[in-house]
Amino acid sequence: ADTTTYTLTAKNKDSEVSETVTVTVERPTIRILSFRAAPENINLGDASNLVWETENADTVTISSIGTVQVTGTTSVSPKETTTYTLTATNKFGTVNATATVTVNKPGAPKILSFTGSPLEIGQGESSTLAWEVQGATEVEISHVGAQTLKGSTGVNPSTTTTYILTAKNAGGEATASVTITVVPKVSVTFTATPAVTAKPGDPSRLTWTTTGATSVTISGIGSVALNGSVDVNPQTDSTYTITASNARFNDTRTVTVKVTPLPPPVVDPPTVVLGTPDYIETLYRDIQLDASGSTDPQGLPLTFRWEQVGQVNNN
Repeated sequence: ADTTTYTLTAKNKDSEVSETVTVTVERPTIRILSFRAAPENINLGDASNLVWETENADTVTISSIGTVQVTGTTSVSPKETTTYTLTATNKFGTVNATATVTVNKPGAPKILSFTGSPLEIGQGESSTLAWEVQGATEVEISHVGAQTLKGSTGVNPSTTTTYILTAKNAGGEATASVTITVVPKVSVTFTATPAVTAKPGDPSRLTWTTTGATSVTISGIGSVALNGSVDVNPQTDSTYTITASNARFNDTRTVTVKVTPLPPPVVDPPTVVLGTPDYIETLYRDIQLDASGSTDPQGLPLTFRWEQVGQVNNN
């Protein structure tokens, strides 16, 4: 395998002699005659050719590709700037060479506009998203899906939702967002306990709960909490109206508290005192009827009136 000197020695009982001979081994020098990329600069998505030529190589490999012929060419299409290493080997050694393919990437896409109109809607209503994108190969809106570079679409979110527009190309990506605020519908429950009171002035408790409201008022009471209760003491049948509202909706309910009236007071009748008998038989004479001694237990003034009953007997 290497240059070697061999020595021959001849001997007898009296003497010996030697001669040498050298075998020179010439090692073939392994060389990479050329290794290049053509072209050296490409745009993303384009291809370049790796071209090489070696001498005295037993095997040749290229990084990211593998084993290749000792002389040849192959096409590559890297997604980013890449340096390829060619390794040529024989039994006496190894040599390397490199070639670089520079990849020119486009700039990241631009989102020229992304809007929602209107930005605030009532529950059950719709809004329109509109957008315009430049230099993108992919456009997607969350909750909506893939889109074109420019367009608009209607959305009907049930709750406040943020929509994110993502534009992509080989050079990167850009994002923008729009939030559609959804004002919920308002509902309210309203009860009175008891609904009928035993007498004027007795309490009844008004109780209410709301959803979606930002303010609540009750007629005759004013502003109250969004959920709660309050006692009332009506003197007569009373109707209460509750109104729950927010920026876009309202809901109204009424309850009536009936009041059981007090029974009428027991009043003693006036006491009538006549200064003359209740019944007088008389014939052609004047009778003076006098009730001035009568009284009223309430202290009220009294009025008197007499009526004739029966027939006047002239016999």
